Amino acid sequence: GAAELGPVPPGHEDVGGARFQVGCIGLAVAKDLSGEEWEILPPLVTAVGVNDQT
Repeated sequence: GAAELGPVPPGHEDVGGARFQVGCIGLAVAKDLSGEEWEILPPLVTAVGVNDQT
């Protein structure tokens, strides 16, 4: 509910469906010097239940 949301920026909109989304922060390493091939490493941080405004 609203009490679980905490402080939000002005203009915040409830976009709904966040419970179905996951956001990850991670790194990728270039496989060669051209930078055309990359290896995506496992996530450093994963957040469940986020949306584009989080």
